[in-house]
This record gives sequence, structure tokens and C-alpha cells, in this order.
Amino acid sequence: MYIYPNVIEGTAFTTMELIEYVDKGPIPNRNGIYELLAFIKLKVNDQVISDNDSPFNKILRRLCRIFTDISNYSYLAKLEPGDTCEIPGKEGEENICLIFDEYKKADHAFIIHGHLFGFLVCIEIFRSEMEYAVAARFAYLLHPTL
Repeated sequence: MYIYPNVIEGTAFTTMELIEYVDKGPIPNRNGIYELLAFIKLKVNDQVISDNDSPFNKILRRLCRIFTDISNYSYLAKLEPGDTCEIPGKEGEENICLIFDEYKKADHAFIIHGHLFGFLVCIEIFRSEMEYAVAARFAYLLHPTL
């Protein structure tokens, strides 16, 4: 996992190693082959990194688990923006509910060796949001104006 502290007002995380070759990586979705991406509101600094029990490090460990599970799954299943996903919780824990979205910036293309790739954003949601997303239109949860 790679940490980008200056991309947003908070911190961005990416996998940056799912794509092995142009023709090897996650099963391509409508944006092609992609890396995983997540955002948090907390800023990273040296004090936060050194304190294992800091909220930042707790989120970091949770994102590592999510990225590992989704990375493995992305080689077996096509994951599209708007899809939901549920990761089984460890013993005594609730399942982790996610919805995926795409990340695009008009002025920043994600290009490796001349090929365009995408980012699939992993957004953790509450159980009630997951149930709503499944019962209603997935996209409405992400983009209420649709």
C-alpha cells in the first residue's frame, strides 16, 4: 500500500501493484485494468505513524485488510463502479460493507508504459447504506443527483 499525504485534505492510499502487466491484473471493468484507492480525513505525520494505537494506524491496518481481500477477489471477479461488496468479519466482528466508485481527474491520467489504467475507489459504508444500495439503485448512493 502506498500513502499519499498531500493529494487531498486528508490522506489517500493506493495498491499500485495490482497491475502486473498490460494484460495481467484485475479482471478489467469498464475503465480497464485498475488499482485500488481509498481516502481518509486524517492527516499522516511522524507522530501518528509511531503510535500503533493512533486512529490513523487503526484505519491503516483496516485498509490493508480490505485492500488485500479486494485485491485477491479482483483477479476472480469483475468489480465495477457502483458494485457493492461484503468482506466477512473475523470471529466476533461484523462484516465490512463496501461500495466501489471510479476516480478520474480530467487533468491527471494514470498511464503506465503508454497504456491508460483506472482507479477503483473502495468506500466503506454502514450496513444500512449497504441494504439501501442493494434495494435501490447502486449509483444513487454515490451520486444522489442521478
